[in-house]
Amino acid sequence: MFDFGSNTEVWRETVKCKKSKDPNFAYYCFGMLSPRQSKAAWRVTEGEYVLVDLKSAQKVVIPNEGWHPFFSPDDQCFSVGGKFYLTQTGEEMDNPFPFSVRQGLSFSDTCAVRTRGSLMAVQQDRGSSPIEVWDTGSGQLLATIDDPFVVRQVNFAFTKSGLILHTDYGAMSIYSCAL
Repeated sequence: MFDFGSNTEVWRETVKCKKSKDPNFAYYCFGMLSPRQSKAAWRVTEGEYVLVDLKSAQKVVIPNEGWHPFFSPDDQCFSVGGKFYLTQTGEEMDNPFPFSVRQGLSFSDTCAVRTRGSLMAVQQDRGSSPIEVWDTGSGQLLATIDDPFVVRQVNFAFTKSGLILHTDYGAMSIYSCAL
């Protein structure tokens, strides 16, 4: 991890990718940054994720065989496989989100979460499913986007003024929302 503003290395971790027992995957080296970029997570084996606080370099190991990890907008919660963990301690906790998170989703199922401030856009299910936009601050569902082109594995992201979707069929839709 490198801070380009101060031109210094903040954190370095050498991760040896482990060979998967699953014939559909060669190695596990999946990693992600939290929305505020204060935490990182990566899957090291079929049953383990590692969380790192990038300021203190404190590591927490999460035993979980699930898929589809994501962080809360404030970086305080990590979710994977439909379970929730405090990022500082790795302690399992109740769902802190105003929406339910499906448990038992496989790699090929749909579960995508994007954040911008207190907003979270969530798509999860087996097969086609709408995208829900939630305000985690108020706990309100702001919109349900059931675009006819929204199917499995839709790529979507927040922009400065909306939510943009790029679907399996190559269509692109832009939804405006107050951010």
